[in-house]
Amino acid sequence: MTNSITVADYIQAMPKGFQPTKAGNLQAVYQFQLADSNRSVWTVVVANQTCTVSEGETKLPVVRIQMSSANFIKFAQGSLNPIQAFQQGILKFIGDTNLANKFIGLFIPWASYVTPAPVPPPSPVPATPIPSTATAALLNGSFDDYQPYLRDGQPLVWKESQYPECYGANWALDLVSEGKSRLHLMDSGIFALFAQKYFRGNGHDYHIHGTHSQVITSRYSFDLVFKQTVMAQLNRTYTFKGAIVSYYRGPGGVKGDGNIFKRIGLDPTGGNDYRSANVLWGERNGNDKQWFYPSIQAKAQASAITVFIRLENIEKDAGETDLNTIHLDNFVLE
Repeated sequence: MTNSITVADYIQAMPKGFQPTKAGNLQAVYQFQLADSNRSVWTVVVANQTCTVSEGETKLPVVRIQMSSANFIKFAQGSLNPIQAFQQGILKFIGDTNLANKFIGLFIPWASYVTPAPVPPPSPVPATPIPSTATAALLNGSFDDYQPYLRDGQPLVWKESQYPECYGANWALDLVSEGKSRLHLMDSGIFALFAQKYFRGNGHDYHIHGTHSQVITSRYSFDLVFKQTVMAQLNRTYTFKGAIVSYYRGPGGVKGDGNIFKRIGLDPTGGNDYRSANVLWGERNGNDKQWFYPSIQAKAQASAITVFIRLENIEKDAGETDLNTIHLDNFVLE
């Protein structure tokens, strides 16, 4: 009896489409997270001009690639353009942006090599269900994983589509206001490439924890809020803290206290409106060019709690050659 071809068969045949000459000296680990009924995870290792595939996660540093199983099959068949898929939001790269860009072009369509694998015996059903945890931790507090920045359903890019814009995965965004021209959001890796090109090679991937930091930058004024709601234990006291730094007219300019303000907040009732009277706000800090480590504490009044990060740039115009920039990193809720 012939088994039907599954998405696992397409993944396991992936090395057949690998192009060693395109890999060069690339050493990278890619992890496919497929939104199918099993939410399967596969690890693809590229090293020494070879490609290996295994099922499951890895503890090695990775670039995570999120897509549906149906779109992965289209990728294998050559009918899915990764760049267009990323711009449309149906494919997400999470992790090192440079390694993600290098992934594109490593493979030619390999669907013709796919053969069905034997059907494994069914896994035994546990005698008792695994209990779920009562409290969910803050997700992506270090801003190492990213999602496309969309407006009107379209992903935004900066400078002739060279620099895709993005903000932290698992975070929601409220844009309160912006000035004459829109603000820009990206991870510190992408921003480093931008700075290297437009600021005479002085840019680097600036962060103090993990692999990246969240960058918010603009010539003009803006006011925005990042927020995230997580499960909580009623009457438990939570502390929300992190690290923020702002650069008025760039890191090399004159120190400009009182132009860019940063603060964090907690809603112990789990509401997600930053305007609510339930939100407890911490210090509104306007110090420039020095890391600010805000911390705020509250007792949960419901089964959920919401954290907020508010960033206000009141500068109206930083000039033709400067940008006002903020970095977010290493936020925790404990």
